[in-house]
Amino acid sequence: MQCKPVLDFFLGALSPCGFSGWFAEAAADDQITPWLIKAGPGCGKSTLMRLLLERDAAVCRRDGSWMERIHCSSDPDSLDGVRMSDVGVLVLDATAPHTLDCKFPDAAERLIPLYDALDHRDLVRNRKEILQIGHDHAQLMQQASAHWALASAVLIRRRSLAASLLDQKKLRQFTARLAARTMPARRGAAPGKQYHRLLSAPTPKGLLVFSQTVLQLAHTTLYAVHDPYGAASSLMMAQLADHARKNGYDAYLCHCASDQRNKLDHLFIPSLGLGFVTNNPWHPMNFEGQKNIHAARFAAEQPVPRIKRLMLYQKKLVFSLLEKTCESQAAAKTLHDALEQYYVRASDFTVVDRIRKDVEREIFEL
Repeated sequence: MQCKPVLDFFLGALSPCGFSGWFAEAAADDQITPWLIKAGPGCGKSTLMRLLLERDAAVCRRDGSWMERIHCSSDPDSLDGVRMSDVGVLVLDATAPHTLDCKFPDAAERLIPLYDALDHRDLVRNRKEILQIGHDHAQLMQQASAHWALASAVLIRRRSLAASLLDQKKLRQFTARLAARTMPARRGAAPGKQYHRLLSAPTPKGLLVFSQTVLQLAHTTLYAVHDPYGAASSLMMAQLADHARKNGYDAYLCHCASDQRNKLDHLFIPSLGLGFVTNNPWHPMNFEGQKNIHAARFAAEQPVPRIKRLMLYQKKLVFSLLEKTCESQAAAKTLHDALEQYYVRASDFTVVDRIRKDVEREIFEL
């Protein structure tokens, strides 16, 4: 028996203006019930979610259901959320920097408060140290965001230069044919749902890419667009995503961490086992059996030597800024780990475990 596939994503990440993501949009999905966890750092949120996912994984089916692990971009070994499609549940860490509150408690959202597990007097005794660590952590994250803002600005400018050299009419015509061939038109179909995610992001471990998710979602057909600048692939992904939505295909839209609201890197159609990915130095995509599309075929003209030298310099600059971004995130994580220790010592994990078991019984109707 084949167990449900597990998809690894980020739902948000560092952006040029701080943390940004799609937590609110994910919680508003009318196909799921969001369960919002409220707790301090190190109080067992991630462990609770892992155990719920393990419980869901214990039921192996061939019914097309799947599970998602939503990783924390500030600590990829920790979880910010889990989605279990067969029970229609999305559990999210609803604390800063992705704070969520119930709009219609119990009617629309469920709350999992873990604050009762805390020894409040112990935390008050350590208030000065906790606040200082919090302040220093925020300073380092602002520094990481500043480095990433510079890198993102360079990437956007680099992509703009490459876009100016494209034959965009040729690109649109090719993409329209590709869309019609891979996602046949379905007249009268309701618009497809779109799930917004990140497949890669800068983290304390460097730029992390969840390559295994590609294999899970594009298990039938995978197209890789080889595009070092992301100009042609960005236009293709947007056009393909629009075709999928209009023809009733649910899709995962994986955004670019450097320009989250304006650029798609990858697109997946789970019902077809179909995927389109961007292959470049930031997220290498080289899988056996993939169909390759080279962005160079859409060039209306080649860059002059001066522009080539500029683009090479920009690439080196981005790698340097990315390294500094991740170094600042790593330093911030060290401080966050120290902050967690105060909350670990102040937490009664027997209370957390009891709450988790109550949630598990309700979700899985035990």
